[in-house]
Amino acid sequence: MTPTSGNSQIVAFNSQFQPLVVTVYDKGSNPVHDSANTQVTFQCSQPYLATFPGLSATATSPTVQGVATSPAMHSDNTNAMGSFQVTAAVPSSPLNPSVTFNEAVTS
Repeated sequence: MTPTSGNSQIVAFNSQFQPLVVTVYDKGSNPVHDSANTQVTFQCSQPYLATFPGLSATATSPTVQGVATSPAMHSDNTNAMGSFQVTAAVPSSPLNPSVTFNEAVTS
C-alpha cells in the first residue's frame, strides 16, 4: 500500500482536511480488484486534533480500482494545535503494511 495524496497537510483549527488516499496492491504489485472487497481503515493518533465524520477517530473505506479514499477529517474547534498521524491499514493483510500520514493543525 502506498499513500497517494493527503499527506503533510496543515490546516487551521476548525477547518477541513482534504481526504487521505491510498493505493492497495495485490501480491503481483497490481492495484487490487474491486471483487476483492478490500477495506482500508484510517486511524487518527492521539491527541485527537482532528476527527472523521461523527467525531470518530477511525474511518473505513472500500477500495475502488485499488484506491481507498477516507472521508474528510475536520480539525478540532477548541484552538488545539499540533501535529498528529493517521495510519491507514488493511486489517489482516501481510501484503500491505500500514502507511502513515503526517498532519498538523495550526492557528
